[in-house]
Amino acid sequence: MDVSNRSRVSIMDSQKNSMLIDANGIHFSTNTCAFDVSITIQDMYDQLESLSGEVCAKSISGKRSMEESSFEQVLFLKDQCGNGIKRALRTYPTLSVGDSDCMDTEVDSSTGKWTFLCPFPGSDSGNSRCRTSVNDDIVRFLFTDPFGEACPDLSTVATTLAATAQDFLNEHSLKEELYQLPLSGTQKSQVDATVKKYGQLWNVFKQALAKGTAGTPGQGSSTLEQYINMYNKYRSFEGDICNDLHAGDLPLNMSLRAGVTTIDSITSLKAAPENPKPFNITVQDSNQIACCKNGSKSSLNKARGTCSYPENATVADSDCVCGQTSGGDAVAFEYMECANFVSQCTSDDDCAKAGYKTYKCLTGSCCGGGVCFDPYACSQKGVPLI
Repeated sequence: MDVSNRSRVSIMDSQKNSMLIDANGIHFSTNTCAFDVSITIQDMYDQLESLSGEVCAKSISGKRSMEESSFEQVLFLKDQCGNGIKRALRTYPTLSVGDSDCMDTEVDSSTGKWTFLCPFPGSDSGNSRCRTSVNDDIVRFLFTDPFGEACPDLSTVATTLAATAQDFLNEHSLKEELYQLPLSGTQKSQVDATVKKYGQLWNVFKQALAKGTAGTPGQGSSTLEQYINMYNKYRSFEGDICNDLHAGDLPLNMSLRAGVTTIDSITSLKAAPENPKPFNITVQDSNQIACCKNGSKSSLNKARGTCSYPENATVADSDCVCGQTSGGDAVAFEYMECANFVSQCTSDDDCAKAGYKTYKCLTGSCCGGGVCFDPYACSQKGVPLI
C-alpha cells in the first residue's frame, strides 16, 4: 500500500496489478497497462463526504509519546586560567547529544559546575524524526487526518465507498466494461483473470481500511487500525520501524561548544546513562587573560649572539609565545621586536604607572629586562591556548 501522497492511495499485488483511488475515481491497471479500467467519479471525495455524514475528520486523541529518556549531566567548566565559567561567556555553553541540545538547569559560577538535562536520543535525532514521520504520515494519515482535502479520514472514505459502490465496484461490472473491447476468446480469458485480481485488490483494500460495523469485533475501527493498536500494546509500531532504520546512528556523541572551544566528542552514548559521571573541561574564554601551559623564559646564546624561547613555548601555529610574568604566571604574549613593546618594567605596577593598567610585566624576555605586554591579545585573537 502506497500512502506517500495525501491526496490518493494505491495498493499493489506481487504481480504489480494495482488499484489507485484519487479525487477523480477508482483506477485499476496491470503492469503492462493491458485491460486497465478507470471508474471516473466527479468530485468523488466531496460526494463521499456527504454520504458519510462526517462533519470533519476527528482530531487525534492522545498522540503516543516518543520513547525518549533523559539524564542529568554535570560538567565542571573552567577557563584557561582556572576560573569557573559564568553564564556571561561569549558563545554560551551548549552541550549536545547527537543533534539534540541539552538544557542547562543550574550553574554555580564559583566552581564552574554546570548541570544539564539531556534528552536521549532527542527530538532532533534521526530516530525521533522518523517516529514523528511514521505517526504523522502513516498512522494519522490512515485513521484520523482529513483525506484528499475533504473532511473524512481515509478509513471513513474506504467504509463509505464499500457501502455505496457495490453496483459498479464488482467483477461483473468491470468485465462488462472490458468486454466492450474487440477481444478474442483468449483475451476474454485474460480479462476474466485480470478482473479477478482487481477484485482481490478491492477486497484487500476494504478489509484493511473499512471500519467494522455494529456488532462486529473492533466496531468503529478498521482491521489495520486494530492491528496497530494491538501491536502497540506489546511493542511500539513507530519504535520498531525507526529503531531498525536508524540502528546505525548509535552511539551518539556528546559534544560541547563554549567560548572559542569546540569538543566534538566528550564521550559517546548507546543509551541514556543511569549514573552519568561528571567531566572536567577547560574552555577558552576570549575575554580572559591568555593563560597558557609551558610558561618559559628566553635563553641567550652568547657565542652565536642569539636569543630564543624553547620550542614548546610557541603557542600553536601563531606568533604567540608562552612566557612568564613578574608574578610567575604563564601568559602568552605576541612576539615582536623589543622596540615595539610599550614600556620596560620590573613588575605589573610599573606598567600601570606607565599608563597601561591592564598590561602585565613579562620577565625573561630577549629585551634585556622586563617589558610590558597586553595579556589579552593572544586570547582575543582566538589563538588556541588549551
